[in-house]
Amino acid sequence: MDHGGIAFEPSPDEVLRRGDPTRAVVVHARSSGLRDDQGRELFTLVLNVREDDGSVQLTAVVALDETETDLVAEGADLPVAVLADRGRVVAVDLTRARQERESESG
Repeated sequence: MDHGGIAFEPSPDEVLRRGDPTRAVVVHARSSGLRDDQGRELFTLVLNVREDDGSVQLTAVVALDETETDLVAEGADLPVAVLADRGRVVAVDLTRARQERESESG
């Protein structure tokens, strides 16, 4: 599809599917005040993403239910994937983060 020359970032699902898995620490999480179509609140995250030679700071947006905001508390260590072929796009693996939380609590 022609978007008038505008390059759109890949979807989070595509980043998780094609990107390199790693870990990231939440530096800052902020609610956008917006909700997605399912009523989940949208949060913008500033992440320190681990790389072979240190870390890089990237941003990501996630949609969370009210009961899941602890997943993105400052200092939280999250599973992510980074797709480098489009200038380092990061996506949080929320499915895995939820599984990790359940295994730690149970």
